[in-house]
Amino acid sequence: MTYIPTGECEIWFSFLVAGDNEPMYSHLGYLTTATPTQAQVDAGFAEFQLQFKVLWNGDMSLTGGHVIVGPSTASSRWDSSITAVVGTGVATLLPNNCAMLARKTTALGGRRGRGRMFFPCPTETGVSAAGVVSGATITAWNAELDTLKVGGSVHTAFAFLGEPRLFHTGTDANPDPSSTPITDLGCQNKIGTQRRRMRR
Repeated sequence: MTYIPTGECEIWFSFLVAGDNEPMYSHLGYLTTATPTQAQVDAGFAEFQLQFKVLWNGDMSLTGGHVIVGPSTASSRWDSSITAVVGTGVATLLPNNCAMLARKTTALGGRRGRGRMFFPCPTETGVSAAGVVSGATITAWNAELDTLKVGGSVHTAFAFLGEPRLFHTGTDANPDPSSTPITDLGCQNKIGTQRRRMRR
C-alpha cells in the first residue's frame, strides 16, 4: 500500500462513465499547508471539474472525489459534496480499459523515482489506431495537468496544498514515511491499456 506521511495528503479524483456503475479514480499526492476544510475540498474539486471536463464527452461524469490526510495510521478523509459534471467535448470515448497516462517525474532515478496517473476513457480524437497520442492532444492534456501544479487554478482552489509529492510503498507496521517532490507532471505519448490474463 502507499503510505501517506504526516503533513501530506492524497487527492483522489473520481470519474463515472455511462453504462458502468463503478467509479474510476486518478490520484496525486501533495504536501499540506493547513488542515483542509470542507469548503476548500469542494472548491478544489469544482475547479478540477471546470478545467478537465473539456477532455471528455457527455458520457463521462466528473463526480468529485476525496482527500486523505496522513499519516495512514490515523488518516482523516474529506469527501466532496459537489454535484457531478459531465464532459463538454464531442469526440467518442475510448473503451474503459484505455487510459491517458501522466508521468510523475522526480529528481530520483529508477522505479522508486517515478510514478504515473491514469485518466480513464480518453477520447478517440488525437489517438491513432496504434494508441499513439498526437502532439496537439498531448499539448491540450498538459495544459490541464498544469492546473494541478503549484500556482495552477486547481492547486490554488484547494487552498491547503503545498508542492506535489510522490509517495512510496509501505505498511502501517513498516511504513515508509518519506516522499519525493514531483518536478514535472506530463502526458505520455501512448495510451495505457488494462491487460487481463486469459484463463482456460
